[in-house]
Amino acid sequence: STTHLYFCEYWTESIMRIPQTGGEAEVLAVDQGCLGFVAVGTSSIYWLAEAEGGGFIDRTLIVEASLQGAGTSIIAIEEDASSLAARGANLAWRAIADDDSGEDVIVVRDGNGGTPERIYQSANELSAVRLTDDHVYFIEKDDIEELEWLERIPLAGPFETEIVTELPYESVVSLRLNDQAIFWGEMLDDGENRHYRIVGMGHDDEDPMEIFSGYNRSYSDSMPIQADESGVYWSEDDGMRLYYAPTGSDEEEIIAVSGDRYLDYRASGCVLDRLLRHDPRSRQGAVAVTSAAGASALVAAVTSAVLLSGGCEGDIGFAPSQSGGAGTTTTSSTTGSGGEGAA
Repeated sequence: STTHLYFCEYWTESIMRIPQTGGEAEVLAVDQGCLGFVAVGTSSIYWLAEAEGGGFIDRTLIVEASLQGAGTSIIAIEEDASSLAARGANLAWRAIADDDSGEDVIVVRDGNGGTPERIYQSANELSAVRLTDDHVYFIEKDDIEELEWLERIPLAGPFETEIVTELPYESVVSLRLNDQAIFWGEMLDDGENRHYRIVGMGHDDEDPMEIFSGYNRSYSDSMPIQADESGVYWSEDDGMRLYYAPTGSDEEEIIAVSGDRYLDYRASGCVLDRLLRHDPRSRQGAVAVTSAAGASALVAAVTSAVLLSGGCEGDIGFAPSQSGGAGTTTTSSTTGSGGEGAA
């Protein structure tokens, strides 16, 4: 929300929130079997929880509560649901079809709170579900032909897919968007070096634009990236610097730098990485920065959330504010001893 950071506490599997400016964490729901997907809409928080007694089938609950944690209810029970997205009162996710085909489906529940509707089904792998006011976006991967696309479907119908752009096969590791543009990260390997790119394009543009490129020094498969209405944010693969570029621009700036180089990867680097991390192909947590100007204040809140959620391995989720511009805040971390989440 515009005031709180929402996340799943790893050890007790509780849904919690903490003020963006720091303070005491508040428990909203317990024993949720957290699966690492938390999404926040206008007035509700949503998360995926592991259903008990599922047997050999991985059953997932899609759960809703008010932003204060009241009125918890189950929206749907799915097989292997993932990639939860909220926008206003709309909600979307990816799941397995209930027709014994084993195929992937995109499911949408509109803002009227009606029955969730399966609007697309495919034998290919579907992931990285995202929402705008008008469309649901997702990535489709064909492992037989080794092809990958970014696609979208209008929420008002007809429910027909439109290919936005072709993507490099098995290279996209993060997808974000705002009302003006779409952004993603790519991990590329030329046989000698691994490097990454930040790429962006307008919703109706024909060709993507490279915003930034660099070497993947840690050989990580994660590329933390996030967007708000002003632009796109990302951290280097070692989590030491937080970058920002305005929407439509390929001119980046460093808005936060962690402190001691040799302690950053274990401590403050983990915090900066958790500000942005989201891997659409895994069940890691996601955190979004509200704006560049708010980066400094958020570091304290995210540090607390990282520690509460079990360090760098915990699941964190946060919904960005729809406003806020770019600033030039520089953050110096306070490192300390302890586990992976120490900061």
